[in-house]
Amino acid sequence: PTPIDSFTLNANATSTTLIDARIGYYSHVTFMPQTADAAAVASSLWAPQSQQISGQLVVEHESTANTDCTFRVLIWG
Repeated sequence: PTPIDSFTLNANATSTTLIDARIGYYSHVTFMPQTADAAAVASSLWAPQSQQISGQLVVEHESTANTDCTFRVLIWG
């Protein structure tokens, strides 16, 4: 898969899965909102360690009908 540099939350859902080969169990992933709607839900983002495995990370968040909740992603480690 192509490495990601941004992602958009799944609308009307409470989780979104990021797929990127750079993600590992000990990676630190930072999210930066790119739209006003993303900023409005940014405080609800949570990425539990138990949902982070090699190549993927499940981000839990509040449900929103907005389809433009886009975040930049920075992966450390």
